[in-house]
Amino acid sequence: MEAWHRSNKKKRPSFSDGGSLKDLNQIHTNQLNEGFNMNASEQIIRETCAAAEGRALDTEKFVSAFSEDGYMWDMASGTKFRAKGIGDCIAALASAFPDVHREILKVHVAGDVVIVELAIRGTHQGELKLPSGTIAPTSKKIDFPSCDVFHLENGKIKSFHCYNEAALMLQQLGVGPS
Repeated sequence: MEAWHRSNKKKRPSFSDGGSLKDLNQIHTNQLNEGFNMNASEQIIRETCAAAEGRALDTEKFVSAFSEDGYMWDMASGTKFRAKGIGDCIAALASAFPDVHREILKVHVAGDVVIVELAIRGTHQGELKLPSGTIAPTSKKIDFPSCDVFHLENGKIKSFHCYNEAALMLQQLGVGPS
């Protein structure tokens, strides 16, 4: 866990610290001028991630990024979410961690597949409902890695596989094995 924190201390622009999609787009505009070219698939995913930020939560926008038969699969719990369930899942995390932030570390794009390496950060200030029970607020901070794999079709998310380190999050909350 210490190695994870040490390797992710670098300050990056974020939505939770007052940044905006416009700020991030400016960064990408600057990168474009340096030969970086963000394609449409990456832009869709970055905008979708922005809609899931705690303070700027827009579940309607998040869910609207999915195709009619699109789904989100939380690999840690083995749970697949569809339609309204996708929004409910994102809203539940934001309810437990109102300042939740998905710090995008790297994005890899191959056609309509977008892989996002990220850190999920926040402060546990609300009830966290899990299949094993509810965890009362601890006021503890979380900072754990995740890798999200998105498959897009016709500009919509067909599948979103979320490989997150839920065990590390529980450990950071003081309820998991250390």
